[in-house]
Amino acid sequence: MLRALLVLAYTLAATVSSTQISSRAKTIIETNEIESHNVKYAPSRAAVLTRGDHLPFGEKQGGKKKSKLGKKSKKDKSEKGNKKEKESNKKEKESKKSGKKKQKLIVDDGDDDDYYTPVPKPDDDDDDDDDYTPVPKPGGGDDDDDDDDMPVPKPGDDDDDDNDPVDYYNQVPKPGDDDDDDDDDDNTAQPVVPPTLAPQMEPATPSPSYAPTPCDREEVLLEKLSTITDESLLQDPSTPQGMAFDWMQNTDTEIDACNYETLGQRYAMAVLYYSTNGDDWKDNGNWLSSRSECAWNLVACDENGLLIELTMDENSMAGEITSEFTTFSNLVAISMFNNNLQGYLPRLDDFRNLIKFDVERNEFEGPAFENLPDLSNIQFYLISNNKLTGTIPETIGNLSSLKNFWIIGNLITGTIPETIASADNLEKFFISENKISGTIPPTMGSLVELKQFFANDNIMTGIIPDSLFESISLEQLRLQKNLFTGSIPPFNAESLVDLRLQDNRFSGTLPAVFETATNIENILVGNNYLSGTIPPLNAVSLKFFDVRNNKFIGTIPLSLFNSAEELEYVYIQGNNLSGEIPSSFADADRLVDFYASNNLLSGDIPEIPESALMNLTELLLDGNSLFGNMPDSICNLRRTSLKNLW
Repeated sequence: MLRALLVLAYTLAATVSSTQISSRAKTIIETNEIESHNVKYAPSRAAVLTRGDHLPFGEKQGGKKKSKLGKKSKKDKSEKGNKKEKESNKKEKESKKSGKKKQKLIVDDGDDDDYYTPVPKPDDDDDDDDDYTPVPKPGGGDDDDDDDDMPVPKPGDDDDDDNDPVDYYNQVPKPGDDDDDDDDDDNTAQPVVPPTLAPQMEPATPSPSYAPTPCDREEVLLEKLSTITDESLLQDPSTPQGMAFDWMQNTDTEIDACNYETLGQRYAMAVLYYSTNGDDWKDNGNWLSSRSECAWNLVACDENGLLIELTMDENSMAGEITSEFTTFSNLVAISMFNNNLQGYLPRLDDFRNLIKFDVERNEFEGPAFENLPDLSNIQFYLISNNKLTGTIPETIGNLSSLKNFWIIGNLITGTIPETIASADNLEKFFISENKISGTIPPTMGSLVELKQFFANDNIMTGIIPDSLFESISLEQLRLQKNLFTGSIPPFNAESLVDLRLQDNRFSGTLPAVFETATNIENILVGNNYLSGTIPPLNAVSLKFFDVRNNKFIGTIPLSLFNSAEELEYVYIQGNNLSGEIPSSFADADRLVDFYASNNLLSGDIPEIPESALMNLTELLLDGNSLFGNMPDSICNLRRTSLKNLW
């Protein structure tokens, strides 16, 4: 009875212990804790069960099906065990030589990459590297290390056929079995080895994240800006470049000098400010502020933030344009009209997009056309009223886009090149007040777009080509104050509105075309050697009529005053005109000046109606053969507008 109770108690204890450990081993395997962390450690003995070579015969790793095991003789077992033991010892010796003292643990991933620390074999210290005892499979009774131990015996079975029940982890000897027959059924209890828990892995330390190292502002500015300006100028605080550099380094600190895309442009604009006395500009709004340079007044930028327009007319700019100006090579328009800029014109070699260049009325000196050949898209080249020198280049004919060429009031010499005819879009050609000589090329008549040709106040000679007057587009022709000779050719009466040929050496008579020139506004041919009579005029828009100091004869045309409703100035003095002053002169309500002195005029001075000629300021009739008294109506004008009466 007592023996039966003991057997029952041991059986229950073995069942509970085996269930707890097996559950933990199953958890380790199912969760792949060993594989997922790739950790080498001594596993629990439960984990050892996962090794494929310790599974019962007929059971695949991870499988559940088991086959029945037949009986084997001790002899067969012994031979098999000895063979495997030799192979095992051989592998162990090889492992020792290679420095490996750990045996692979096969888990459910099947890749043999986990290890466990071998369990030392009791009482074995011979240092032959076999100091471990593989844990026998359930069933015990077999110690020949041939890994063919039997399945767990059924309870109560003591027939020494090795199928007695065994608690693998806490083996309890079978009651009553104390024989020493070496039949391996003495279930000597093995020491309980607590399961080794999977180690808790510390979270991986993230790679350090470094904030970008701030760049050295001064070093970056020097490196980038020295490609535009010599470093010695940058570091000289007395120069415009040094002032701009100091501003960018110490004041303009809100921009990122390391990554600012238009740093050179911003710097060059600051140089322009300092070099032209920006503090005294009429409009310097937002300049040198922290805002984008595209938001500064008087400028415009494209969608990429590149400067395309500088409109700084009459802005009290004074000083020189420095070489940094070449940074603005994307400019389309430069307009600095009527300032006090000095020095040389800025270099425009790379300004391929430039359409308008206007620096009129400044104090620039030096070459006038050094940039011109490179400006393939230029339409407006306006450099009048400076102190520029040079000659009009032959390459002007290559500028197919050129429309306005204004160089008035400089020191230009040379002649008008024949190639001018190739600039076939030319509309306004202003070369007045220079020292240009030579003749007008006949090819200029082929400029079908030419509307205004001003060449007055030069030393040009020769005759005016007929082709020029035949131009159907020509509206204004100003050739006064030159040395032109010959006669005045007929001109296109429909287009010409302004004809100024005074102060030359023209001879002959006025062409009859004046009779049909209804649109003409200004006729100035005084101070020449013209003769004949003054032809009838039907110029309803005539404002200025000057034929003074020639050799005209005949009478004053009645149509001069009758048809010209806009007439303001009449200069006919210094001729041989005769007859009376036409009474219709009082019909010219807008008349300001009437000079008729030094002719052969005779008769009375006509009365004028009340309220007529209210704008008349000068009436010069001296040097004629007039007689009688000055009409009161004219004398009364002295109380209002008339200042000079002779």
